[in-house]
Amino acid sequence: MAIRFFTLRSKSGGGNVLMPGAPGNIEPFLRQQPSQPALPFQHWIFREGVHFRDLEDVITPFGEHDPSHVVRIVNRATSEVVDAFGGTPLHQGQELQVYPDADDPNQRWALFAVGNHELSIQAAVDTGLSWDVPDASSDPGKKIQLYPLHGHANQLWIVEPAISFEHPVLIRSVENGHTLDVPEFSTAQGKRIQHYEQNGGLNQLWSLEETAAGSGLFVIRSLSSNLVLDVPADANNPPNKKVDIQQFHANGGNNQLWRIVDAGDNHKRIESVFSPGDDSDDNQPYVLDVKLGDGADEYVQVYPWHDDDNQKWDLTAVP
Repeated sequence: MAIRFFTLRSKSGGGNVLMPGAPGNIEPFLRQQPSQPALPFQHWIFREGVHFRDLEDVITPFGEHDPSHVVRIVNRATSEVVDAFGGTPLHQGQELQVYPDADDPNQRWALFAVGNHELSIQAAVDTGLSWDVPDASSDPGKKIQLYPLHGHANQLWIVEPAISFEHPVLIRSVENGHTLDVPEFSTAQGKRIQHYEQNGGLNQLWSLEETAAGSGLFVIRSLSSNLVLDVPADANNPPNKKVDIQQFHANGGNNQLWRIVDAGDNHKRIESVFSPGDDSDDNQPYVLDVKLGDGADEYVQVYPWHDDDNQKWDLTAVP
């Protein structure tokens, strides 16, 4: 399935979009800020139960009073959901924030169509409370609150496509069942990649992007950070060196290109184009490798292929 992210902006907000905090100053509280289309903190997706949903699948039709769908609204960069600060009971003036997903009543929302591609976003519990920009402000940095539904422009929301990914996957180690994971939902360049227990976070979902049809060469992009898997390449890290992998902005280098090769029993090995192997490694390609042995840490490295389970991966489609 495709994963599609959206921006959220108030009809009264002067083109500002919602995000936690501000660029360079991320915090929990939901604020309207000037649009930066490539910024993952300004991208949102809808989750119903355990499944991600497209916008058109979760809207309650115009004229309906009871929600036909109840969703959590998930931030791309953090995997946290929109949450009414302080929990239940919900009340007028309650501020909105992002918070870890517990599927609690103060994290459940209904999207009602109101015409002209506009939505009313309301608490799913029967309180009559709606997302609201206080005083219909268009000021950047204005916090978002709950307020009794009145249907004016500061309670109408325009949901617009931001970015989509076709057929994202979990990349799971055959050795221990852990998935390839961006630690702490980091969006920083140079952050090392780890293997970690599956937790449903967007930081464990990856897009396999073939550089040209039929080339067999892929860039592997994190859905949460929008950065790609990268073998450090500098004077201290020449090709064919055992080194931890990291995430980095896509730059077209072959240290960011990978081949996905059959490894038997429906498993895959993920080969680095940058490090094809040489005589010192019996010409075995360097592949993604979960470290083993005493003192092994949680980070993933490239290491010469030796056909063990810590170098084999299962690529599982998102349900």
